[in-house]
Amino acid sequence: MKATQIKPHSLYWATFNRFEIRLPGQCVIDCSHSGQCDQDVAHWVPLIKKQAEKDNFSNKPTAEKIREELREYGAWTSEDLQDDDQNWHRLVWCASCNIAEEEKPSCAQPTYNLQSLYTYDPIKACKMALRKTKNVRESDRLEKINELLGLHGTEGIRGKWQNGKWCDVVACYCNTGDTYAPTVIQVRNTNPFRESNFRVQCIGDFVEKNTKKLGIL
Repeated sequence: MKATQIKPHSLYWATFNRFEIRLPGQCVIDCSHSGQCDQDVAHWVPLIKKQAEKDNFSNKPTAEKIREELREYGAWTSEDLQDDDQNWHRLVWCASCNIAEEEKPSCAQPTYNLQSLYTYDPIKACKMALRKTKNVRESDRLEKINELLGLHGTEGIRGKWQNGKWCDVVACYCNTGDTYAPTVIQVRNTNPFRESNFRVQCIGDFVEKNTKKLGIL
C-alpha cells in the first residue's frame, strides 16, 4: 500500500517482535517518503512517545526493547544503539516505513485488558467493565465485573433491614483491597421496577456519605 492511501487522522498499528505502538496516519505519510525524513521524524518522535504512554499497552516499548529490536535490523552498530533518543527516531522511521509498505495496515481499536487498565486508570476500567456486562443478569453482574477487573471478590455492606431477599445488606461491592480505590458498587434500589443500580465510587466515600441514611453498621 502506498503511503498516500493512508488516512491522516487514523491510528495505525506498528507491530514488532517485542512491542506494539500506534502511529497517526499523518506520521506515516510524513516519515516514509523518499529522501531525507530526519526533520519529519524529529517532529513526530515526542508525539509518538506521548501516544505510547497514553496507550500504555502491557507490551509497550522500553529503551532496552527498542535497542534489541533495532539490533536485529543490522543497520546500526552497538555503539550507535546506546543513544536512546536516536533509537526512538530510528524506531519511528522504521515503523512508518513498515506501515506504509503493508498491503492492509491495521487501524483497529485496541482491546484493553481491564486488569492491566485498572492499575493505571481504575475509573475507566470500572466504567468499561460496566459496559461489557450490561447484558449480564443483574444477580450475576457484580461477580462478572470482579472477574474482569481481577479484584478480590465481592462483599456486602450491612445496614437497615431491606427486604426478604437483601435482608440487611444495603450494597455490595468489588473488594479492591483499598478502601479509597475506585470500585463498582451495587446499591439496593427502592424503585420497584429495578432491583439495584451500579455506580463507580470508592467504598470509603460511599460509607461516609450513607452511614446515617442507610444505617450502615
